[in-house]
Amino acid sequence: MTPSNPSTGYTSHSLPVQEHCGPLSPDYLRNIENTLNKAIDSHPRTMAVRVDLRFPYSGGYGDDYPGMCRSDDAVISRFFQSLKARIDADLKKKRRERKRVHDCQLRYVWVREQDSAPHQHYHVLLLANADTYNCLGSYQAESGNLAARIKASWASALGIPEEELGGCVHFPENPTYLINSASVDFSESYNSVYHRVSYMAKLETKHYGRHIRHFGCSTR
Repeated sequence: MTPSNPSTGYTSHSLPVQEHCGPLSPDYLRNIENTLNKAIDSHPRTMAVRVDLRFPYSGGYGDDYPGMCRSDDAVISRFFQSLKARIDADLKKKRRERKRVHDCQLRYVWVREQDSAPHQHYHVLLLANADTYNCLGSYQAESGNLAARIKASWASALGIPEEELGGCVHFPENPTYLINSASVDFSESYNSVYHRVSYMAKLETKHYGRHIRHFGCSTR
């Protein structure tokens, strides 16, 4: 179902949006704002991460090989469940090692899109406690940092070996932001994140003919 009353000029409390993207859904924009606010309420120092999740069709999986790549509509839910589990396991390990540990409640926003590409893909905003994770770490690492956990979680959701991921997990340029509610530049950093992800509310590249969700966010 297409969201009602698309707008090219929606701002909430004068928050900036990417108007050049075309019509934006006010409902989606409000959900993005609410998710950001919940994250900061829980974690006054929040790290925001942008990541794109794609399907490995060019790698021999997908429509021609049903069952090898789990590309069903529940794949995005499996991704978040896997990432939460990996974060929980990391925190438990650190507690066993008697290291200082900060709780981390993962929050997120996702959109399913399809532009000129033959297959759909996901744009994702992840929000984590910056006192737990303040960077992604090396994108090439196989374990031990947040980037590796994100890649492993997408491979798990797809049901394929991590070495078959290729470029299916893409971190765009400048993918991380630190939002500190106690900082003098809080408004600037908050607005930067909101503006960066406001395009996720665009309607142009979402196909509403199928009975599937095209937008979602964490509920807590």
